[in-house]
Parts: sequence; C-alpha cells; structure tokens
Amino acid sequence: MYWLCEATRLNRAVAGAVFFKTPARLDLDGERTIAGSRYMLLEYLNDGSRIVKTFSLQALLDLAEEDMTLRPKVIQLLQESVKTGSPAMRSRGKKLLDRLL
Repeated sequence: MYWLCEATRLNRAVAGAVFFKTPARLDLDGERTIAGSRYMLLEYLNDGSRIVKTFSLQALLDLAEEDMTLRPKVIQLLQESVKTGSPAMRSRGKKLLDRLL
C-alpha cells in the first residue's frame, strides 16, 4: 500500500505511465491493495490529460474483467466517455464497452 501512497505524490503523468498497465498484472490479493488501485485509477479520471483518462479507463476495464463488482461502475464510466469524451476517448470507450458487454 505504501507504493500507492507514494505514487499519488508523484507527478500524475510519470506515475500514470508506470501504473496504468500494472494493476491487472500484479497479484493483487490484499483487499486494501485492490481498493487502493481502484481509488487511484478513479482519481486519474479527474486528470486534465485525455491520455491519462483513457489509460485509466483501460486499466479499470482490465480490473473489471476479473472483478464482477467493479463492472457496473466501469460500464457506466465507459458509457459516459462515449457520450462526452474526446474523439479518442469515444473511440476507445466503444471498443472497451464491446469487451465488457
């Protein structure tokens, strides 16, 4: 959990580049670590960078494929990105929704 706290203190772009692909590949067996990963990725959705938001959606989808309780929230976020996101976010959102539905 310590590394999650430290990552949030780093520049979001730097931390994000390292973290985005990490959650689905880690052996996240501790509930606090899983919750921390979700929280961090959801926070990245508030970032000003569209690429940060897009990669965060991708990482959340990767987690939602393993965690059924996360799916409804991720589906909602993807549907919102398809409606209101940038063109790249709309395109990626459609592709990710197809994977979950």
